[in-house]
Amino acid sequence: MKTSSSIVSGFARAATVLVLVLFSVGAVAAQDAVTAPSTQGKSSFLDFPGKVNYHMVAGWTSTGLLLAAGGLGVARALDLMNRGHDVRDSLGIDEENDPAIASALSSVWENGQALRWLHIGFLAAGETLYLGNAVTGLSMKLPKGERTLASNIHLISFFTHAALMASEVIIGVMTTDALRRGDHEAHLGLVTAHAVIGVTIPIVMAGAGWAATADLSFLTGH
Repeated sequence: MKTSSSIVSGFARAATVLVLVLFSVGAVAAQDAVTAPSTQGKSSFLDFPGKVNYHMVAGWTSTGLLLAAGGLGVARALDLMNRGHDVRDSLGIDEENDPAIASALSSVWENGQALRWLHIGFLAAGETLYLGNAVTGLSMKLPKGERTLASNIHLISFFTHAALMASEVIIGVMTTDALRRGDHEAHLGLVTAHAVIGVTIPIVMAGAGWAATADLSFLTGH
């Protein structure tokens, strides 16, 4: 149990550090945007200098929140695995004894829900903020003939994130249901897919933010 607690606390600390780093990146990016020339003039949006500034801050902040949600999800998975194995060993349950495993897993899932709700809370906060980011982004979307390579990558990343997030939510619900029912085999496959997609989402979002400000002229020859 001490091992499980130290792993969970370690992941929680790591997630906190990552969020603070990404918040700092977002603040720096926003400051750069404020001091850079803008085609929006002096119009403001929700107390930001303009939609671009809000879009950048919301994008990086939601990336940090979703990255933290992923870290908490990993901590939750490790916590469940460690507690599940401890229960199995204490009861002398054989790995092939599916009915006994199902009963034990159900009791493990019912306890220690704090990490699960923290995971859901960070996920909901990140997606709520990203929804506003999506609205502003689509309102600024350029016609196809006027888009640059960077803006195309940014737009494709947005739709990729939307597809990944929909898949993540569905698989997350299925993962929880499998664990609650004590279906060990189904849970292993689903939690692996859930983790892979969860790691991919903030990477795609960070890539979208980078592409929007990066100089990609070397790819086009212009």
